[in-house]
Amino acid sequence: MRIQVLPVAALAILLVACGGGAKPVAATPTSKAADAGDIKITGDAASPVNKIAISAIADLQKYWTDEYPKLYGSDYKPVEGGFYA
Repeated sequence: MRIQVLPVAALAILLVACGGGAKPVAATPTSKAADAGDIKITGDAASPVNKIAISAIADLQKYWTDEYPKLYGSDYKPVEGGFYA
């Protein structure tokens, strides 16, 4: 009888340990996407792939403009030298 109870007890302990608890809450974006119009690239800016790249660069620049001062205590300096398609 003990041999049959042991696997059931082990399964019950495993389920209790792995299940339940607080469910994680997904972060809600607090800001809108950055304005990609601020990003200038040298090359074909009309290409669909380059439009995606411009949008990603704008988002990264906005993120670091907001977060860099919180982390490092000084202003973020945007990328210099330009972007090339």
